[in-house]
Amino acid sequence: LPTAEYLLQSARQTGLDSDLALTYSFWPWRILGLLLPDLFGSPAHADYWGYGNYWEDAIYIGTLPCVLAVGVVLRAIAAKGSRVRLARALGLLCLAALLLALGKNTPIFPFLFRHVPSFSLFQAPARWNLLLVFGLSLLAGIGAHEWQPPSGRSLYWTRLGTAGALGVSAFALLSRSLLPDVQPTLAPAFVWAGLLLAGCGILGLIQQRSPKFTWVMLVGVFLLVDLVSAANGLNPSTETSLYRGRASLAGSPQVGQRVYMDPALEYELKFERFFRFNRFETVQDWRAVRDSGLPNLTLLDGQPSANNFDPLQPARYAVWMETLAAATGAERDGMLARMAIGAVAASSADQLAGVAYEPVESVPRARMVSEAIWVADGEQALAAVLGREFDPDRMVVLEGVPPSEPQGRVRTGEVTLLPLDDPNRVDLTATSAEGGWLVLADTWYPGWRATVDGQPVPLYRADYLFRAVEVPPGDHRVTFAYAPLSLRLGAVISGLAWLLLGVARWLAGRS
Repeated sequence: LPTAEYLLQSARQTGLDSDLALTYSFWPWRILGLLLPDLFGSPAHADYWGYGNYWEDAIYIGTLPCVLAVGVVLRAIAAKGSRVRLARALGLLCLAALLLALGKNTPIFPFLFRHVPSFSLFQAPARWNLLLVFGLSLLAGIGAHEWQPPSGRSLYWTRLGTAGALGVSAFALLSRSLLPDVQPTLAPAFVWAGLLLAGCGILGLIQQRSPKFTWVMLVGVFLLVDLVSAANGLNPSTETSLYRGRASLAGSPQVGQRVYMDPALEYELKFERFFRFNRFETVQDWRAVRDSGLPNLTLLDGQPSANNFDPLQPARYAVWMETLAAATGAERDGMLARMAIGAVAASSADQLAGVAYEPVESVPRARMVSEAIWVADGEQALAAVLGREFDPDRMVVLEGVPPSEPQGRVRTGEVTLLPLDDPNRVDLTATSAEGGWLVLADTWYPGWRATVDGQPVPLYRADYLFRAVEVPPGDHRVTFAYAPLSLRLGAVISGLAWLLLGVARWLAGRS
């Protein structure tokens, strides 16, 4: 099977649909992992040869629960058992989740992705397996409740299956010497799977009509050993020393200013220098990883960064970053300046981290300008910002209708950011003899509010991505605060729901 890195590079080179081609999806062979843990190896053992992130694709609830769940579904199809309707519903849920998790490996998910509104929000098909695991777990619970000692034909097939499972383990053990060219992870996986299936059969054969405490404990220990061995090493950790002290970037002259790393360099550092899909451990020293300034490691040192490793991003931020990655020369320098970037990452063979940060000319995070250019929408705003005649020290591009007649201001004032350790609030002081526009190089996002001297003022989209407010002449206190209506509305609805629940409980108690 090809590696994820190869597939990602191929998708980029061939220009495939980025929404689908670069999305990790549950692949068909991974279904075998339900009964064969580590069939494709594991990054915990540095021998994973499958596709994509192991933790995203791997599914394993234990061999015994899986066998019980399958048995319940088969009995439900034959209209047997005490919970036929529930078992059928859970079986359909598991089947639907599995088909959706297969992503682009079937035509179902791509069709829904392209044609059903809002379905494109589900960018990671493998996560539908959460419903698969949920359904299988409930089915396994039903199976455990209905588990009875085998008799008749069931006894015959249980004995035969147990012997067959032991035979699979024996053959797989011999195959390590008979088939040396086979992937080294296959034989151990089949050996272990055969032993686990044989253990399930033995537990069924020694079961009595009225299960004793010893047998129940034996089942619990069997399941515990199975799950612990499968999860061994899948929660990797690092030395606590990694989180002590400061990264080398935090001690540079650019500390306190934003840094920026080009996507190509970020990809190179992540997937070619530090990390691999086949192992959890990095091939480099962990300290070098922290010193690299990869997003979002700069959070450990409080170092502002323009990069963001997060699947949920505002659309304009994504467009801006894509435009910046493709820009060159003066256009790139202008975009970096408006973002208040103080240093840009560059590849460096002399550094242990493989990267050095070079200072660049920038404008302050908050600035006063005298002239506003008004446009109708975001497309025009981005075009105006990228225009050569645009001067960020004197102009700002705003969207909408001017609030008043343009005034002929000839100079601006000073802006000072007040120290405040609160991600939901920015306080500034602005001084201007003739007034102007205060531009803050932070992303505009719904829910942010602005006040001048405690009075609410309109908050405008500035330079396509950022924020701006109009400040009158004189000395003023300007505050940007994140106070979304959705949060307050949600709190009110939740409070009312709890109140109604309490009243309903009280009335039920009285009756």
